[in-house]
Amino acid sequence: MTVLLLNLLSLPSYGIIWWLIFAAIAFCTARYGFWWSVPVGHTVTALLIIVLDVSWAQAEMQKHGWDGDLDLFFTYGVLVRILMVNTLLLPITFLGGRGRKPDLRRLPKEYDIIP
Repeated sequence: MTVLLLNLLSLPSYGIIWWLIFAAIAFCTARYGFWWSVPVGHTVTALLIIVLDVSWAQAEMQKHGWDGDLDLFFTYGVLVRILMVNTLLLPITFLGGRGRKPDLRRLPKEYDIIP
């Protein structure tokens, strides 16, 4: 439970710019992509989180006095953060998908405008 709380409290550490990028990816893939682009968007977000977390961990390990070995704990934390961020982005994905225009080519023939 403590690990979940710590991960939840660490989410603002990504900064507003990265959160806007995450939200833009979630919204745009749902709005302008196909049905398969939503999981692709969440996968891209997960890859960005991995890159950000690994670069942060490398910067911390370069500091003087690092003597820890927390590989498993770090991996678990990254996976939990990926799940948390993608869960928080689901409402944005839903809003992006709701704003899609219907594909006029798939409408039934009785809806044709020109007789």
